[in-house]
Amino acid sequence: MPPLFALHHETRYRYDRAVLLGPHTLRLCPAGQGSQALTGYTLAVSPTPAHLHWHEDAFGTRVARVVFAERTAELCVTMRATIDWHPENPLNFLLEPAVADWPARYDPRLTALLAPFLDVAAHSPLLNDFLDEIRSGPATTVAFLAHVATRLRERVRYTTRTAPGIQSCDQTLTCGSGSCRDSAWLLIQVLRALGVPARFVSGYLMEWNGHTDTNGATLALHAWAEAFLPGAGWVGLDPTSGLFAAGGHLPLARAPDPAWTAPITGTAEADPIDWSFVQTMQPLPS
Repeated sequence: MPPLFALHHETRYRYDRAVLLGPHTLRLCPAGQGSQALTGYTLAVSPTPAHLHWHEDAFGTRVARVVFAERTAELCVTMRATIDWHPENPLNFLLEPAVADWPARYDPRLTALLAPFLDVAAHSPLLNDFLDEIRSGPATTVAFLAHVATRLRERVRYTTRTAPGIQSCDQTLTCGSGSCRDSAWLLIQVLRALGVPARFVSGYLMEWNGHTDTNGATLALHAWAEAFLPGAGWVGLDPTSGLFAAGGHLPLARAPDPAWTAPITGTAEADPIDWSFVQTMQPLPS
């Protein structure tokens, strides 16, 4: 596998007239950790902002806050990054003895610190029924979490959903389908109801089939969940595939609530009349 890949993401909003833009928050900087080293990065915004400030939010995400001074009929945000990507085993960890077997036993002091990642948004009969279906699973924690992700993938059919927001757990379970963000939020609520701290992850899914041309590489915005396991740290679970998140999952933002992970948020004095985005990934010569 070529270790270097060039990523390109461009989002464009068009307005029916020149409008004033309010402050925007951009979460488009890959985390670059583990098997994914960020070796190059640029962020371009048009129109040129009056102010662009990088900072780290409360959850450790690199965030750019952008302030505009001039009116514009179009907003374009372009991210380019170079990733040194190597294969990794997502299960290359050793859990602490107290959480190795299921049900996992968390230190009360730790659960107090992780309280925001244990908050269940809403209990419902449908969610409780699903919890009852999966409780009798494997005896080890790793195998049980794999069992949960697999059962959720079987229960919820993946669909592309362009409408904003995230479905409630009841909506996703009732219709039996949802986007990656809907399934990720449902998995998070299931894990929390089982006593496992979990958070929402927004990022990219990188896939490469071994060809040297650009048709062999794909990049897509994606969402998944991470569970906190003492001894391992935050471990990714992807309910869309039913598997543990591996090297192709490239995080942009992590938070207890999806609202804090959106790649681009901001205000304008009018809604855009249309918007478009393009994402590409290209292998580079090593």
